[in-house]
Amino acid sequence: MNQDQAMGSLLGLAIGDALGTTLEFTSNPTSDRSQWHTEITGAGPFEVPVGGWTDDTSMALALGYAYKSKKGFDAEEIGANFLKWWLDGEYSWANRCIDIGAATQSALTRLKHRKKGETVYQGSTHPYSSGNGGIMRLAPSVISNARNLDKAVEESIAQSRITHASDECCLYAALLARVLFSANPFIFEVEDYVLPDSTPWEDLPSSGYVKDTFQTAMWAARNSKSFEECLLLAVNRRGDADTIGAVAGQIAGAMYGYKAIPERWRKALVWRDQMVYLAVCLHDLGLPANDDYQQMGEVQQQRFNDRSAQVRQFLKDNVSVHPTPAEITISEIVMDWSASGISGTFVLTLDQLVFEKPISFSIAQNGKPQIFLPQFHSPHGVPCSYPAIELTKPTTKAVHGLLASFFPNIKPCNAIDGPEGIRYGDSLSKRMEPSEYAELFIKLKRPHNLTMMVDE
Repeated sequence: MNQDQAMGSLLGLAIGDALGTTLEFTSNPTSDRSQWHTEITGAGPFEVPVGGWTDDTSMALALGYAYKSKKGFDAEEIGANFLKWWLDGEYSWANRCIDIGAATQSALTRLKHRKKGETVYQGSTHPYSSGNGGIMRLAPSVISNARNLDKAVEESIAQSRITHASDECCLYAALLARVLFSANPFIFEVEDYVLPDSTPWEDLPSSGYVKDTFQTAMWAARNSKSFEECLLLAVNRRGDADTIGAVAGQIAGAMYGYKAIPERWRKALVWRDQMVYLAVCLHDLGLPANDDYQQMGEVQQQRFNDRSAQVRQFLKDNVSVHPTPAEITISEIVMDWSASGISGTFVLTLDQLVFEKPISFSIAQNGKPQIFLPQFHSPHGVPCSYPAIELTKPTTKAVHGLLASFFPNIKPCNAIDGPEGIRYGDSLSKRMEPSEYAELFIKLKRPHNLTMMVDE
């Protein structure tokens, strides 16, 4: 698996999730392709925005960031990240858990309340608990072991066992890992576990059973000739469309690479830049150890050196990782409001470092802010943030707290106030223009100590 395939597999997972969530839990699929769902439009049972995604992607990010923080597989860290997602909304664009399967929730409940010394592997081993949660998020385990098939398979099974530990869940986790590693849905190991390629599309299963999900996603990959066609065949079976799409997206992304994903889908995806950066970092974990390097031939070493140089230059040019700074300043505020809350842009300063391009934000009715980094494309067409910032969790929490502190309990105006007013937490209604809100934000121009913000 090369870097383009790694990016494709992780982004493919998220795009399949985002495309499929619109159809999730629906039935009666039509074979008339002119009536198929083809665009990332959001909505669905969880009312996600355009480009939003559900638990499949959140758990993949939780898994991926565990690998990144520990520079390898760490079951305790993975389990902790899963709990942070479920309980605190981390790794979710909405700052909350969107969708969670019964088997996953049961396992995480056991994990949360486990006694000292008990294992992190809390997935049920019962055959009737063979849902698709272990394979929907699997890509980071393969990307992080892109040069070691045995470890990719072993760790794919292990991450599944944290929430899904039945024999079938482990079997299909191993099979999917082999498919992603080889970027080939026709490898001989899967031949006894896939549907015949001659199976009519109308007969494909679309339940949350791990076998059904694997077989339908594999059928779509084996019976299509592009990333787009594969995902459309998968998600339009409806049913558990987001997870079938996520699994098909992992496979198609590995097969065709990031550059083969339709641009309109890439542009629509929420947190795309963060996922690209994460995929690059995870793929870098699979670089060979020194002993392996010494055993390479001269040509292999040269290829490895060239690729390593490209990765280092990519990160040097496009990524700035900022630890928790001493001071934070927000200025140059532009803002607007609607019935859903407040949105706008600001310029962020961490210590003396000023990010010249504005950063977008929104504060919903519940008072929770979100931050969206600006995007650009490198000269080689690689999507990045400008700069591609990876804010540490304390810094992100502090910026969120600073924004929210000026807009407590924002709610849309009531019918008496009309659309020009807005109601806020002191139970009074006041007509206020966006420019007046911006005056409140001017106070943010002064430095704020992040340690105090985090402690609050």
